[in-house]
Amino acid sequence: YTALCRAIIGQQLAGAAARKIWGRFDEALEGQVSPDVFFRRVGGDLEGLETLRASVGLSGAKARALASLSTFYQEGKLSDAILYDKSLADQDIIDKLTQVKGIGPWSAQMFLMFHLQRQDLLPLGDLGVRKGIAKWFNVSGKGKAGALCEKKDAEVMRNLLEPYRPYRSVVCWYMWRALESKPYDE
Repeated sequence: YTALCRAIIGQQLAGAAARKIWGRFDEALEGQVSPDVFFRRVGGDLEGLETLRASVGLSGAKARALASLSTFYQEGKLSDAILYDKSLADQDIIDKLTQVKGIGPWSAQMFLMFHLQRQDLLPLGDLGVRKGIAKWFNVSGKGKAGALCEKKDAEVMRNLLEPYRPYRSVVCWYMWRALESKPYDE
């Protein structure tokens, strides 16, 4: 639960801003980040949610996403036990997570890669992964200026990374790093 709250709060924010808002959120929940404490703090109504949102510095969308996540946990649709269940396929967990408002496929995949340490994810929605694939494999796609397109070039990218199954999460990490490397002839 806590890792998902952090992911929601950190979406599209610089690291320093995310840490500051997380610190205020953690403090508002008295260091006990849980669905029960969240609902005790907001009082179960929109006014309480707005008060928390304003005091912590969250956007309205992020406050609603945190409320949605907390509701999923309270209703038993999600739990840490469900998320850590190794018998569940990656896509099953992604499907459960993306039912929560504010958690899309990319956020779910990043949670699986970095928090659950699932080894065979292929987040083609990640621009850095696509750029790394283009650079590393020297391929162009059907996007603007030859960029790889998440949907139009998905089959090409899957075929390129198929030999690395079941370690495509690791390969994606290398694709991000490939963007930082410079060719020897530069």
